[in-house]
Amino acid sequence: MKKFALIGYPVSHSISPLLHSSIFYQLELDHSYELQELKKEDLESFVNRNRYYGYNVTIPYKKTIFNHINEFENSCENIGSVNCIFKDKGYNTDWKGFVLSLKKNNIDVSQKKCAIIGAGATAKSIAYALIELRCKSISIYNRTHENRISLENWIRFKIKTYNTKNYDIIINCTSLGMWPNVIESPIIKFITSKDQIFYDVIYNPIKTKFLKEAQEIGAKTLNGIDMLIYQAILSNEIWLGKKLLHQINFNDIKKNIMEKIC
Repeated sequence: MKKFALIGYPVSHSISPLLHSSIFYQLELDHSYELQELKKEDLESFVNRNRYYGYNVTIPYKKTIFNHINEFENSCENIGSVNCIFKDKGYNTDWKGFVLSLKKNNIDVSQKKCAIIGAGATAKSIAYALIELRCKSISIYNRTHENRISLENWIRFKIKTYNTKNYDIIINCTSLGMWPNVIESPIIKFITSKDQIFYDVIYNPIKTKFLKEAQEIGAKTLNGIDMLIYQAILSNEIWLGKKLLHQINFNDIKKNIMEKIC
């Protein structure tokens, strides 16, 4: 039996054990997945004494983990964050999970004007994915001016950035609206047309206030569940060394997660 884990702080709310256990069950593997809540001062010792076959990394260590491992895939070095570790090498499956979630829901971002709310590690992963998919432009909105400027400067080397009210796709990469703070929402000035697409990386609740407001005008909306599942499957592909996307019953896993959240 191989052991896997999620490290971060806090992580007690995470449904990752259910998600990965569902994957192991479908693959008939007797593996386990645990939560490891680490304080900042414990991160280095965890990495050095790691007893897990592989592990995922979440907030707030997706960037700081760079200081403790020496090898990364190219996307990690471009994005500047890691969410999956295997044999002391860092990977980023967040951006790929986002791409697959768009594909599954028939969303084409090529030559589209995109807005990202937030400027953290997740926002940068999403921006990287949008650039790879050849969107037309990306605009960043964030409460912290320095973080917004930093991400915009990184994007400008690769694609246009400008602000407008007429975005085709708006993506919330902040924690605003996440359970239990469900009455919170990013600014709503983006909601201008039913032809827009609104994506929230949050998966709990299933419908955030941000998405509900967009649905009221008939816009297409998508939450973060599909992205979450895909990044987990991709992590397992790295750990297990084989392609799994066509072996996994995606809808069964999604049903399990939604039942847990609801």
